[in-house]
Amino acid sequence: MVAWPFKKKIEVIDGQASLIEQLQAGIQTLQFKVSTLENEVTLWQSLGGDKTGDLTDEQLIKLRLQCYKLYYQNFAARTIINHLLYYVFGAGVVVTAQDTNSEVQDYITEVRKLDKGFKLHEMIFRTLRDGEVFIRKFSENNARCISRRFIDPDSITGIITNADDITKVENYSWQPTGKTKSEPIDTSEIQHIKLFVDSNVKRGRPILEPVISKIIKYDEWLNDRIILNRALSSIFLEITIKGSPSD
Repeated sequence: MVAWPFKKKIEVIDGQASLIEQLQAGIQTLQFKVSTLENEVTLWQSLGGDKTGDLTDEQLIKLRLQCYKLYYQNFAARTIINHLLYYVFGAGVVVTAQDTNSEVQDYITEVRKLDKGFKLHEMIFRTLRDGEVFIRKFSENNARCISRRFIDPDSITGIITNADDITKVENYSWQPTGKTKSEPIDTSEIQHIKLFVDSNVKRGRPILEPVISKIIKYDEWLNDRIILNRALSSIFLEITIKGSPSD
């Protein structure tokens, strides 16, 4: 039986407590439970690091590099990304104009030809592997449409946002390989897609992040099993040595 946690008990008259005392007892019980819960909450610890989800540039680069290597060197990591990629992308994307004007379809065809360096399949793949993708738009000479190219996430050294609204990006800081200084790129030229973060977090995070340690542990376990199986299947020779305990 649980002990009554308060000094004063309910006064019972004819086997029933008065309505006011019932309410008082209910309030006391609620306050007691809230106090107990607050004491438990103070013992909680954050295991996810920064609440906002932002990682430093160095942490992001190391994380993306680790996921990059895992995809090309580990079958489990590649299977995770490929299955999602094929599920999302399917057989591919076909763009057909519903407008009765034939010039609309001609324009779409022209865009696809001019933009052949940009692949939707690669866009989804990069986004899943790196957690984000940066696409820059270019205007071709004597062309009615634009072309797009991918930008390495590591070359984006900063995202400058509005001081009053972090979701409003003002420009991107880009430092390509071989350059010592970064240059700003206007938001109208960049399309940024990010995954697995809140809207107020500037950079995305790879899909493999929560399973990296599990994949590595599985590889270690598999290697240990191989060594153990080799030992169990080997032929051991028993050698008897004669001599005194001192020998």
